[in-house]
Formats: sequence, structure tokens, C-alpha cells
Amino acid sequence: MLKRAPLARRPRRAAVALPRLLALWGGALSCISNAAVSLEGEIGRRVDVDRELRRHETSVRPPPGSGIARYDCACVASNQPAEDEHAEAVLPVPSGHWSFFGLFDGHNGGETSKWLADNLTLAVAGALADLYSRLAAATGGTPDPTPAEIQETIRAAFAAVDEHIVHDGLATALALSAAARTEDAARVLAPAHPGEVARLTAAHPGEPLLLQHGRVLGMGVSRAFGDARLKWPRAAQQELRRRGLARGAALPEVRTPPYVHAAPEVVSVPVRAGDFLVLGSDGLWEALTNEEAVGLVGMWRDARAAGGKEGRKGRVRDPVGGHAPHVLPVWASDAPDMTVRYRQWSADKRFSCADENAATMLLRNALGGADRELTSALLTIKSPRTRAYRDDMTAVVVFFDDDDDGA
Repeated sequence: MLKRAPLARRPRRAAVALPRLLALWGGALSCISNAAVSLEGEIGRRVDVDRELRRHETSVRPPPGSGIARYDCACVASNQPAEDEHAEAVLPVPSGHWSFFGLFDGHNGGETSKWLADNLTLAVAGALADLYSRLAAATGGTPDPTPAEIQETIRAAFAAVDEHIVHDGLATALALSAAARTEDAARVLAPAHPGEVARLTAAHPGEPLLLQHGRVLGMGVSRAFGDARLKWPRAAQQELRRRGLARGAALPEVRTPPYVHAAPEVVSVPVRAGDFLVLGSDGLWEALTNEEAVGLVGMWRDARAAGGKEGRKGRVRDPVGGHAPHVLPVWASDAPDMTVRYRQWSADKRFSCADENAATMLLRNALGGADRELTSALLTIKSPRTRAYRDDMTAVVVFFDDDDDGA
């Protein structure tokens, strides 16, 4: 009689393998948990919010008689390196003082904005000095240029600077087989108005891709320094690529350049004692409306004026929870809030006016305001991730001369 061979005893091996499997599983879960903690560690770390916001702030009081009581500047980078730049100058001249305030927002790099911060004020001031010198030589007396002459001189200086950036670089590249990098642009402030649309469509008929979603061939502005690909003749761009001096293929939608230019919109605005000027890069305006920025500076100024009269020169305290937008001295209740960042952050706007620097105060309110946890989180995230949550931010606030020592 045949006997069946006994079956191998597997339960014991299974009993031994199961704890090993559980141990491996536990180790894997531990690794995943540690990885999660490591990933969130950057976000979980706390930063010194005040130190980060005030790291690059400045406050300057120009000489008496300049017409400027004080100007404040501050910037917070998102890109590394930052693409924003700013420049200020109060220059003594025989007739008094000339004051220049510039803010330059680069894209695809910051080379052009940095160059403009170093050179544009010098170019404009030099052009104006030449105008006054010519008039003085012609009249033999004190020069008194008309507003039209001043405006045309400023426009010509801007055009000459852009010519140097764009076309001098092209000539050098073609002559010496060396490429000048002018792919980034510092934006020229140009108010949006129907005239820009009419100008572009008249100059470039039959180009359906020209204006889409409020942009010029993908560009968010119609006036800019640099951006040579939208200004160089198409034949020159093709020659640069043939010689291997330009990256990528020519943009097919660039058919009849130039599409953008650097001619500024020059306006004259009467200024009274106590007025102020706010300049900001688009990182600021993604979070604050025009009315909110003006209202915040007005509240900031009023609080310090009241503190000075009451003998309180120290820190101004915010109410618990911060200031709601509707309590600002300037508030557009009927205008829709078109800013995007607070909606992206799923946060309500609650403002703070505690900073001693007006520009820093604006940046704080564009980065969470009275919500310090939100501000800390936004400042903790590092480049390049930070670009998804905020742009480079720069603010300049200029207070025109008055008798209030609290400015």
C-alpha cells in the first residue's frame, strides 16, 4: 500500500515571514513618514517675518527745498536672483532740484532691469541738462523750457536707451558673432487705454494672434525696454539663428516687428504739499488694489501724524484681527476686487499699519497683512516653488513736502 508523502509544513515559515514582512512594512512607512516630514519641514519652519520684510528697506529724507519730504523703499524677492530693481535720485540743479523715481520689473531674467536702474536716470537727467544748456545759450538768460519740450526730451531719452539695448546689441552680434542678451525687459508704465489697441491693430493688420486675452503676442505690456524678439527685423533674427547666436526657432507669430516700444506715457500732474506717490511692481498689484494701496498709505500717515501730536513716536498698534478693507480712508466699495493672490491663498484681507517704513507696510499687506502665519508661510517657501505663490515685490512711496514732521 502506497503512503502519501507528508506535506511540507508551511505554517511555521509563514509565521516567521509575517513578522519580517510587517517589520519591512513598518520600515517603509517610517521612511515615507520621514520623507513627508522632510518635505514639509521647509514649510513648517518659522521665519522672522519682520526681519525678512525689513531686510532691504530704506528711508531717505532729501535736503530741504527739494520738494520731497521723504521716500521709503522696500523689496522682497521671489525669483533668485530677483528681477525687480528700483532707482531714486534727488539732484540739485541751478533752478532747485530734480527728483527721479524709477521701478523696473524684469522678466526672463533681471539683466535689463538692473542695467536700467543704473543708467536710465543718468540718461534722462543728461538729456534734460542738455535741453536747459541749449536754451540758456540761445536766450542768454535763465532757461524756461515748455512742458512740451520737457516731455519730448524724456521720450527721446527713453528711445535712445532702448535703441542702445536692442539695436546696438544686434549690430555687435552680427559684426562680431557675439550675441547680446536682451531677452528680458523692464516694463515701462503705460496706462491701458483703447488708443493702444487701435495703434497696434492699425500697424499690424491681418494678424489674429496679435492681441489675445489682453496681451501682445503673449506679453502683458505693449511698451517695454528690451524684448528684442518683438522688435528686431525678422530677417535679422533668422540670420542670428543661422549663425547659432540665438536660442530656439524664430517665433512664427512675429511677422511684422516691432510690436512693442519704449516710448513712455508722459503726463503732468499738479502736486500739493501732503500728496504722496506709490510705485509698485506687479507682485504688489496681484494682491492689492490701487485704492487699497492709497488707503493704506493714508491710514499709515494719519496714524503717525496723530501719534506725533499726542507725543507717541513709538510703534502704532493694529486692532485685534487687523483692519478690514472697508475701514480704509480710500475704499472703492462698488469696484470688483480683481486681485488674485488672496483668493489663491484662501484668505480674507486684513491689514496692518504697524511698520515704520511705508513701503514695507505695503509689502506686508501684499503678503498676508495681519495674518502673520500666512506671511510666515509665504516667506518660508523657497525659490523656485515660491513663484507659484507670489512674484517679486517692490514698493516705493514718495511723500511730497509739507510741514508735518511725522511724515
